[in-house]
Amino acid sequence: MGDDGRARALSILAEVEGALADIRCQGSADCCRFAVTGREPWLTVVEWRLVVAELRRQGRRLPPPRESDDGRCPFLTDQARCQVYAARPLGCRSHFCERATPPAPHASAFRLAARALAELSAVEASSNDDAGSRPITSWLAAEQVGPSRARRAQRARRRDGR
Repeated sequence: MGDDGRARALSILAEVEGALADIRCQGSADCCRFAVTGREPWLTVVEWRLVVAELRRQGRRLPPPRESDDGRCPFLTDQARCQVYAARPLGCRSHFCERATPPAPHASAFRLAARALAELSAVEASSNDDAGSRPITSWLAAEQVGPSRARRAQRARRRDGR
């Protein structure tokens, strides 16, 4: 993804965040505990690349798999802080949790999120890398296997129509 694609993706995410500014997060980090919520954010390849770029900007590497499977986001620190907050994906910006105030986001917020996801997918398509969306831990696992191996597997799935 080039600088234009990165800038467009960040602009889309900032637009969503601005539109949802009246929704407040209590900072419990419960939404980052996938075993608690039963949900895990799905990222487009564009969002994943933003996460990886943010870690590089900070001079960090991708985190290794957790020794204990406590169901926490791999980017959540022991102090309940997000390591990639500046580049967090759409699912992490939307505050669709029970603790958010006001309580249930209205239908227009869901429409906005759907439109943003479509726009992120368009940025992805323009980068000629249609990896699709998948859970954040799946992206991390693929990187642990090795990016080139993961890309070969992705091309094989596309070739085989899977």
